[in-house]
Amino acid sequence: MESADICGIIGITGSKNVSFKIFNALRALQHRGQDSAGIFTLENWNTPYLYKDAGLVADIFSQDVLESMKGDIGIGQVRYPTIGDQNKSNRKRDAQPTYENISGVAMVHNGNIVNAEQIREKMASVRRYSQSTCDVVAINHLFIELLSQIAVDKKITKERVFQALETLMMQLKGSYSVLAVLMDGGFVAFRDPYAIRPLVFGSRQENGKVSYAFASETCALDILGYKIIRDVMPGEAIWIDKDMNITTKIIQQNKKMHCMFEWIYFARPSSSIENKNIYTVRERMGHILARQLKENGIADKIDVIACVPDSGRATAQGIAAELGKAHVEVFDKNRYTGRSFIMPDEKSRVNEIEFKLTPIVYQIRGKSLGIVDDSIVRGATSRKVVRVLKDHGAKEVHFIVACPPIKHPCILGIDIPTRKELIASEKTVEEIRQYLGADSLTYLDISGITKAIELGENLCLACLNNKYPENITREDLLKFEEQRDIERTGKPQRTLLTTP
Repeated sequence: MESADICGIIGITGSKNVSFKIFNALRALQHRGQDSAGIFTLENWNTPYLYKDAGLVADIFSQDVLESMKGDIGIGQVRYPTIGDQNKSNRKRDAQPTYENISGVAMVHNGNIVNAEQIREKMASVRRYSQSTCDVVAINHLFIELLSQIAVDKKITKERVFQALETLMMQLKGSYSVLAVLMDGGFVAFRDPYAIRPLVFGSRQENGKVSYAFASETCALDILGYKIIRDVMPGEAIWIDKDMNITTKIIQQNKKMHCMFEWIYFARPSSSIENKNIYTVRERMGHILARQLKENGIADKIDVIACVPDSGRATAQGIAAELGKAHVEVFDKNRYTGRSFIMPDEKSRVNEIEFKLTPIVYQIRGKSLGIVDDSIVRGATSRKVVRVLKDHGAKEVHFIVACPPIKHPCILGIDIPTRKELIASEKTVEEIRQYLGADSLTYLDISGITKAIELGENLCLACLNNKYPENITREDLLKFEEQRDIERTGKPQRTLLTTP
């Protein structure tokens, strides 16, 4: 099973030189996926162009390639797989967008389809096959099949697209924000009924005409000059036809369960999700943590506040401001390395810390440090950070975490693995402190998360409190953990191509 999970998607319609705009947007979203990238464009609604490969956006797309991709409508994606083979040929195979030539539908996806294997089996029964096991292919095949059953005359209308999406949403289980281009038809964006993964849309005027764009984060639209309209609503589909007429419809809507990890770690500080700016939320987490540090008596033991760059910086600044202490940099970050959280395995993550972070010794030696990080998942990288600081002369290291203890796996789009790999699922806070080698360990509590993000109960906190969307069963969780165990041991994957 291959998963698209935390990725960055962008879609634009009604804009000249759309390939260059998508390229720039993908560079702004590069932090969401460094495994592969791709762009699909459509010229005159009937001539498709597709280019994708493993690697970083700037390395994949040359000016010649972008110039060859004509059209004023297109979609793109940067991909971060949480599961699967890291072989480059397979990474290229599973890169998005996916495009089905016969039906003329291109699609990109951010999220994780829990029942993707069952959908693939169902599609195989009607002779829709693919070598790729990426979730987006299952979504696209099911969408095409449902649409073909409705549009027997091959005519694409918004009513027929919405009808197909109604059945699609009834059958999909999991998280998904999706953008799709239908040749000689239109452009559609839709979001799962819980709105777990982010999706925002905006517009701009170009030569007296309107252009619309959709993206995982507002930062991608900001750099292109698009005015943010709003976030796509839970279970909403937005259809834009060839004449740029826009129609919206709520297909199926449940309680909002936005992923809290977007604010803690994944999104860029300049972005806003659900009208909540990422930097402001992280800074507010710092103010709340500072009050916790006062209550538990740790604040007086700390000389200066520092962070594990970069996602912990705003929280560290909030703590420092609230406590009236200096905020200093204790690590010089190499900007040319990847994000350690999205490295393919634990060994890579720990090694990445050594290459990415160089200690600034004069800021460390002889000081009692309050070191802030966004989260502790497996614990090995945090342990490495503490050891580096103490090896370079820190008097004390008080570890401060902007996320409560992660005790349960995420099967909805974040690489938070099986329970046995989550340090907080098996250890108490004191045991984790001892493992890290820190002098104290303070986690933001769950109430602090909800206070900081200010979305009330409209957050998915399943990795913290084991409360998943109602359609996620215990069997789904067990199956997910079993699959991850197979991946970790390096056993062959079970796909439709290898199953007898």
